[in-house]
Amino acid sequence: MYLDSLILTRKPPEVQIAERRVVLGEVFDGVHLVEEFPTKLEFGVYMELGFEPQEHGEHEVRVVGELVAEALKEERTLFHRDDVYIWEPDSDWWLPRLRAFPFEAQWELEDEADFQLLVYGRPPDGDSEFLGDKPILIRRCVVPDGPGDL
Repeated sequence: MYLDSLILTRKPPEVQIAERRVVLGEVFDGVHLVEEFPTKLEFGVYMELGFEPQEHGEHEVRVVGELVAEALKEERTLFHRDDVYIWEPDSDWWLPRLRAFPFEAQWELEDEADFQLLVYGRPPDGDSEFLGDKPILIRRCVVPDGPGDL
């Protein structure tokens, strides 16, 4: 199992099951500017995990947000958890199989912060594995009303 894609969006991705498509919307670079605190950070996540042909069975997927404060106190929040069953492919199948996981994440913050999304996967009868991460920065930034307010 491996992390193939991890994309942040301003709003949750729009899933259209009948058309077999996901509309991502506006991509979010991980830097979030706010005028005041406390604030509620809401964003979307589109994640794709790849599975090699020999990987099948029930896998656990977790996406955790880890907040690192000035005092190096770490706080973790579980954003998403899924149990996904990967079917065993035919014996002549040789390509990896991808599974998409679109979801919404929310975090209430009292002040500026640095945190990261951490992706973990656990194969059947195996230990949890770190698959990848994405940094997110939250900063205070007051936007002036006009040119004279600089």
